[in-house]
Amino acid sequence: MDALRGAGAVVLTVGAIFTYDFPKTKEAFEAAKCNYFTLSDYTILLETAIKHDYVKQHEKAALLKCIMNPSMACMKTLPKVKTEEKVENPFFLK
Repeated sequence: MDALRGAGAVVLTVGAIFTYDFPKTKEAFEAAKCNYFTLSDYTILLETAIKHDYVKQHEKAALLKCIMNPSMACMKTLPKVKTEEKVENPFFLK
């Protein structure tokens, strides 16, 4: 956005596919006086992961807490993902 504005473009709104909803993102866009929108966000991702049993409902609070404060200490408290298991992607049409 800054590069575009620096080149003389008028940037009124920025769109993105996804956001983690970090508070600093909102602050940065407000400071730049620029609107933004996304097609999806972390909350939707998390709800979809719970629906398809990739994440358990009881793990939701910890995941939401860590996304708002993504420090290494918080990340170490998150549930472990079993990467050796083959997981079917629920987003592909069958």
